[in-house]
Amino acid sequence: MARTLSEDDQDWPAVDQREESPEGVSLPAWGWLGLAFVLAFYLRGLLAGLLDGPALATWTTIFVSISVQALPFLVLGVVLSGAIAALVPPGWLARALPKRPLVAVPAAGLAGVALPGCECGAVPIAGRLTARGAAPAAAFAFMLAAPAINPVVLVSTAVASPAGPRW
Repeated sequence: MARTLSEDDQDWPAVDQREESPEGVSLPAWGWLGLAFVLAFYLRGLLAGLLDGPALATWTTIFVSISVQALPFLVLGVVLSGAIAALVPPGWLARALPKRPLVAVPAAGLAGVALPGCECGAVPIAGRLTARGAAPAAAFAFMLAAPAINPVVLVSTAVASPAGPRW
């Protein structure tokens, strides 16, 4: 007997998404990578001339500096998200946050003060909060407040301003 799917049914039939390879040469991923290295080796003189400019050097410096500055905060957010997943029981956050969204949203926003980081650390934590039972509006408020009102951001913004910190 054939089974029909209703709108509420979550068991969708498996679809084979492998594509037929076209006739001709098919390289695995490591083959393409090897080909790219060989081409880069033989074209290194041309590539060195193209990549040796002050604009590219400036772009590379900015890219590396932003990456190095953001990496610790991203790692912190992922570690905290993992700690929430491993240590916090699933229903505890739903019980700990106020039931009414009118109170839960400001409470979660104030909790953002405790996260010393940027949005790259707040996003995985907000996702974990909703997975553990927090209201989506409260997690969203946490995600917006964490990079805006934490002490690290406030001090770094004050120091980075052209006039300097005004204590």
